[in-house]
Amino acid sequence: NTFLGYNNKSVEKLNFDFYISFNTSENGPQQNVLYDRDSTGTIHGEQFENSYRFKSEEYVSGIKFFWKPLKKLTVNFGTAYAIKDNHFNLFKINERKSTSNGYWLPNINIRFQDFDLSWSKDLESPATSRTQTVIDTLNPLMTRLPSFFYENILRQNARFSFNKYAQKYQVGIHINVNYKDKSEGYKSWREVSNGHYTIQSFQAGSTSNQSLYLYGRYNFKSGNDWVFYISQNSSLYTY
Repeated sequence: NTFLGYNNKSVEKLNFDFYISFNTSENGPQQNVLYDRDSTGTIHGEQFENSYRFKSEEYVSGIKFFWKPLKKLTVNFGTAYAIKDNHFNLFKINERKSTSNGYWLPNINIRFQDFDLSWSKDLESPATSRTQTVIDTLNPLMTRLPSFFYENILRQNARFSFNKYAQKYQVGIHINVNYKDKSEGYKSWREVSNGHYTIQSFQAGSTSNQSLYLYGRYNFKSGNDWVFYISQNSSLYTY
């Protein structure tokens, strides 16, 4: 990861950051499969070797403003533009693919006294953990079908929080919402006659999760080294 930024504080109550970055990552699992299925000698299972390489290059330029119009009000907002290049190389089947896509990634955060509200959009590389480049029948009870060439994932997050701390009481409310436009699915089916499984991964649709957390405490009476209080906390999570 390479990052270069410039911070400007010349405008009263309105600072801004300008930045550019270059991020790259590469992973390339290589398999060498040797097996002895029937105790007749070791065989090189080249046709079962799930070997590939995935490389990602991301070029990002962005600007972020820090605005403080009032004493207890702070607004941070900005946007970035990312160009993401992905390169797939599937060795065993001699398949190559390169993609290049651009994305706007805005964000905003508002803080006022005890309130905090934010929203942002971000980018993830394709999920490659279940990449399968060849049909794998090495296990006589299971066949794994190919699955590759996943796409980038756009992620959005919205968050709201309220925290109030006083001598007699404390109150907290936290709401968090996450959304992804793509996910990784997994399917399997079984032959009833012989119990043989066939499985395959695939790129599926969007997912979202939401969480809510509530906290409250009230202090009835306290001394120098003791306190009598009642408190509660509740949480809710959906996916």
